[in-house]
Amino acid sequence: MTFYTDLRDNDAAPLITEFGMDGVLRQLAPTYDEATGISTNAATDTAIKFLKLKLGNRTEFQEELVARAAYILLVSAKELATAGVTPEATDKVVFGSQVYAILDINEVGPGGTAVVYKFLVED
Repeated sequence: MTFYTDLRDNDAAPLITEFGMDGVLRQLAPTYDEATGISTNAATDTAIKFLKLKLGNRTEFQEELVARAAYILLVSAKELATAGVTPEATDKVVFGSQVYAILDINEVGPGGTAVVYKFLVED
């Protein structure tokens, strides 16, 4: 275990778990059924922990995306690393009955190890 995976698993994840909320990262992958000729989106859900933050004055995201956004979600990278999942801007975050579209992602990953992700999301 490196310093940064220790930081992710033993510092960031427990704090986000203690003060954050449960959610789901939903990734859609198109699948094509050759027998029927129908294309569908298969959803893969990964449980995540996150903190919902107000936008405020943000400089790590493009200004036009911040103007469209509702929140920034600070997401623990531990669950995603365990599941072998890398979030993408085409994914969704599900919290209760609310579905947030991810506009942009800022990975906080010193030393090449993702510790937390900042998801810029809109309703």
